[in-house]
Amino acid sequence: MNKYDTFWPRLVALFIDGIVLAILAFTLNVLVMPWIESIPFLGDLVRESVSYVYAIIMVGYCGQTVGKMAMNIKVVDHDTEESVTYEQAFKREAIPLFLVVFSILLTAFGSDHVPIPGDESDLDDLISSLPLYLGFVWSLLEIITMLTDPKSRAFHDKIANTVVVKLY
Repeated sequence: MNKYDTFWPRLVALFIDGIVLAILAFTLNVLVMPWIESIPFLGDLVRESVSYVYAIIMVGYCGQTVGKMAMNIKVVDHDTEESVTYEQAFKREAIPLFLVVFSILLTAFGSDHVPIPGDESDLDDLISSLPLYLGFVWSLLEIITMLTDPKSRAFHDKIANTVVVKLY
């Protein structure tokens, strides 16, 4: 059995982590968000980045999210197959986290601050949709690289020099 054959376990782990994140989001909404919402941008930033912060902390700490624990898979360094660092955990989430921050900034400032003449409604639509399109391209790139790599490494694994392995 190939220890790198992790596509399906990773997909199931993603759904399990979605349940964990829903519980975490509910808790944040009840306990924390009423105070944070009054600070401009901070509420959106917390709400939109919680899943990435969760992944960075969990993978940096123990190489696994709750979903990966349930599926008996772990993120390890590609070269040594030892534990990953927090830096590697951050690199795995850096692109989607950047897209979230980019989206929040675009929403906050929009094309009102971009002095380009012409049909501004088309420009507004393009600018506001840009993070969505970039997120779609990123997701597609992730799936393609994971399905074509001999070790099932997604693009974020290549960026962080990590690989996901089955634990026996």
